[in-house]
Amino acid sequence: MSSDSRRRLQILVAFAVVYIVWGSTYLGIRIGVRDIPPALLAGVRNLIAGLVIMGIACVRERIWPGNARDWLHA
Repeated sequence: MSSDSRRRLQILVAFAVVYIVWGSTYLGIRIGVRDIPPALLAGVRNLIAGLVIMGIACVRERIWPGNARDWLHA
């Protein structure tokens, strides 16, 4: 597989993942609004987002800001 076709495949897979994840949020919100209080639903959504971002940071090996100045911008 050439570099150009591999790059094209990566882009298509990335779009497919975004399409599926973004589309599933509407179903999740529909179910959540019916069964879960709004404040709890917002908290769970933020918790999931934080865990995803933390996972990405762990994979990229940039977990915490390095010094006090970085913490001010965090």
